[in-house]
Amino acid sequence: MGQQRRRRRHTPEQIIRKIAEGEKLLAGGAGLDDVCRHLQVTESTWHRWVARYGGMKASDAKRLKELEGENSRLKKLLAEAELDKLMLKELAEETSDPEPTTPCSCHVAGAVRGIPTSSLPGRRPAPIDTTTRGIDAIRRGNAAARVATPVCS
Repeated sequence: MGQQRRRRRHTPEQIIRKIAEGEKLLAGGAGLDDVCRHLQVTESTWHRWVARYGGMKASDAKRLKELEGENSRLKKLLAEAELDKLMLKELAEETSDPEPTTPCSCHVAGAVRGIPTSSLPGRRPAPIDTTTRGIDAIRRGNAAARVATPVCS
């Protein structure tokens, strides 16, 4: 049985050194199989390294790593800011003046008779409930939650 290679992580500086060494061996006439065996990496790893770090210097690789870390940190900050904004928006909706809970007599009469209140003469259709509660209810399949409680003017 063949020996199993232990998986090893290389730093960007090590990768750049190995790429430079491998390119010298390739220029000297060695085959890619021999170069990969000498560097103790697979061909797919070699090609991935060349695609990512080919032509870079060690300082460039260090800067790339710093920028990737900063990018990751900024993405997390943006996600947190978006969550904060959403929570504040929901809080503002909850604390604003609530709509009247008792509909007027024309809507009660229509609902008792089984007539959709939006079809009563002179009435506009009720607005679609786009609040978080309404959207969640729609996802659960509650069709009645699609229409907000109409408010007469």
